[in-house]
Amino acid sequence: MLARFRVLLPYTFSVRVDDACAPEEFERDGYRIKVYPPYQAATSIDALANPTTPVSDVLAALHPREPIARDETIDIDGRPTFRANALQIDVLKDDFDRRPTGPDSPGADDPPVDMLFEVVNSLLFRLRSVGRAITLHPIERKRSCWRIEFLNDAGEPLALERGKARARNGAAFSLRTTGFTEPYWRTATGLPRDFRTQAWEALLLDAEDHLPELTPALVLAAASLETLIGSALAAVPPEERTAAELWKFVNDRGDYRKEPSVAEQYDQLLHALTGHSLKERAELWTAFQNLRSARNSLMHEGALAIGGVAVTQEQAYALIARAKEIADWIEGLLPPVARRPGAAPLMQFHVTRPLIANR
Repeated sequence: MLARFRVLLPYTFSVRVDDACAPEEFERDGYRIKVYPPYQAATSIDALANPTTPVSDVLAALHPREPIARDETIDIDGRPTFRANALQIDVLKDDFDRRPTGPDSPGADDPPVDMLFEVVNSLLFRLRSVGRAITLHPIERKRSCWRIEFLNDAGEPLALERGKARARNGAAFSLRTTGFTEPYWRTATGLPRDFRTQAWEALLLDAEDHLPELTPALVLAAASLETLIGSALAAVPPEERTAAELWKFVNDRGDYRKEPSVAEQYDQLLHALTGHSLKERAELWTAFQNLRSARNSLMHEGALAIGGVAVTQEQAYALIARAKEIADWIEGLLPPVARRPGAAPLMQFHVTRPLIANR
């Protein structure tokens, strides 16, 4: 029996029309797996941009487009191309557990969907490195549209059998938008036209933007906090000449190995200048230490880890949230002129999306 897995990608490959790429074949966990090169699906991620398009329509159109639509704007080595936006994996096994999911049954996970996404990301990691491809990123099950069809050995649909599924679907999508209201516009246009985002804030915004990719998100967040404390301490210099000279001696030793560490800046130096230390907020101090630990582990060990344990996606999201809290807390200690402009009023979003088409 054959389980055909297809998943829609959030980006495209430009593929030469006449290239013939053999599928990658291997065995894993009792399954025979064939991974095919990217293909052009009969739908695209852009279809989800239309709020009236049911997600089920997108899932039903994950099959290859026929005929292929050539891309008249791009050629490779003088040869025509098409844009591929999906991947296919065939999983072969004598039989699959096809019990459907229902109120009285958790259903089966055969073949395991998480395993299939691991196979997909294994391919994407290799393609990204070999091609130095900045546009390629791993994908998540929770943010992807995918479908598994169960077929016979000849690739034909199975006959209907009571209590056995002939396909499984997974539909998830993320919506990123910036709300725009009159107060938002008024607040932004009230700033000077030469206003520029501070370096530490740009790093922090970029860190959150890179999620769910853990490595760039956490590295940028750690860099943001290091940049923040430097600018924050500079914004509250001692007023007396003797104290100022002492500050210069402590903070600029001519050798970075003699200068205060980032942890000392958030603790002793911040307390000396403002009367407060980040240690006053135990949860923020712990997050600060964990974020730096994860980043240092990556630099020295080649993997994000805290206390020798790999950082999870949930931890990464929590650390970014804490980094934002640290920034807010530090800004509260600064004179108004050194703070970011006030944020626009909070907005509440409600998204309505049809999931299933009536057929």
